[in-house]
Amino acid sequence: MLGQYLDKAQLDEIDALVQSLSAYLQHSVPMERSSIFVLSQWQWIAMPIDERDLCRRPLLYREAEIACFYRKLQAAHEKNTEKIDAAVSLLSEFGIDHSHSRPLIRYAQFYGRAIEVWMCTISVSIYLEIQPGVQQVWNFLRNSESLLPEACQYLGKLIDLAETVANLVNASPFPKHGACYMPKHEGKINPIIPVI
Repeated sequence: MLGQYLDKAQLDEIDALVQSLSAYLQHSVPMERSSIFVLSQWQWIAMPIDERDLCRRPLLYREAEIACFYRKLQAAHEKNTEKIDAAVSLLSEFGIDHSHSRPLIRYAQFYGRAIEVWMCTISVSIYLEIQPGVQQVWNFLRNSESLLPEACQYLGKLIDLAETVANLVNASPFPKHGACYMPKHEGKINPIIPVI
């Protein structure tokens, strides 16, 4: 189904994103999958209620709403990528060893993959051909559910390390408000699974 709000090139880009994310999750270790799962849930919690519902039940929404929100997620994803590049550059300028910047970069990469989860999920509504691939993405994430408490602790440590490194250079590349809100969740997380 070719939508009127996204052109063929954009739909091909979505298809490639689904394939890339699915392949990444397939070949990643369970803790990486679980960390991405946790971050996707934290992102969902930080969203306004209407966007949460759109992510949870994308098939109920019109193409215009999906396309608009997709572009918003895409912009957040691009901003995250820019922040990774800027952080690496800034840390290099200050002579900070890559071993110290690795947690910051790792966290940002997981955060970007979590945004991709939502980009793929909502796209099912306007591009049904990707539905099996998106379902596979969610299967990979759900299969890591037993590690969610450990992933929360792991991410909390990454956040602490990232903040320490950022403080060394008097910069905070990852704000803790709005769409970037990241609670330090200790304990059980009750994940939402979209209906796709």
